Amino acid sequence: METIRGENWEAFAERHGDSGRDLALYVLRQYGGVTLKQASTCVGIENYSAAAQALRRFRKRLQADRTLRRQLKAVLNCIKIKT
Repeated sequence: METIRGENWEAFAERHGDSGRDLALYVLRQYGGVTLKQASTCVGIENYSAAAQALRRFRKRLQADRTLRRQLKAVLNCIKIKT
């Protein structure tokens, strides 16, 4: 994620309105085969329901935001996942 974004995780993970943390959460859940609890722990979300809500919001934004879809594609290409 840091390679795609061009900045350290700490710089964007908690930045208000930044989709980087939620993108990582989405990739972990959809393609990483981990539970929501495991994924949320990895991205620093302590509350299970907050992680579930973040995923719902991210999926909705992903449908409407072309730039976000490009970022997702770049991440998946980086980790060699075919879509």
